[in-house]
Amino acid sequence: MPRALEPGATFDVVLDCDKDKPKETRPTFVYGALTGRQWRGIAELWDKLDTTTGAVESCQLLFDAARTNLKGWRNMVNPVSGNAFPFDPKELDQIIDVAEAHEIIGHLRSNGRLSLDDQKKSE
Repeated sequence: MPRALEPGATFDVVLDCDKDKPKETRPTFVYGALTGRQWRGIAELWDKLDTTTGAVESCQLLFDAARTNLKGWRNMVNPVSGNAFPFDPKELDQIIDVAEAHEIIGHLRSNGRLSLDDQKKSE
């Protein structure tokens, strides 16, 4: 069965800045495998980044791409209140910055596949 059609098939994305945190408290984004249409949507948003002149529009495009097939998150804690941020993809830009959106898009473009180094570590 194609990955994108597997019920419950997801992959975790952990930002580089959080990789050394304990697994039980590590901030983690949960994504579903992308369909071809979702890939194309991200590619279209990425292409628009090259032609946009507005910083606000660029930010919106990045966060829209990073929201693609976002299924959930774990351990996203508001530093002010100490409470967990409830999952809502619309609020992603309250949790990450533009550089982190770029990093997430990189993970999406690799469709959650581990790098060779990470594969060796997981063995």
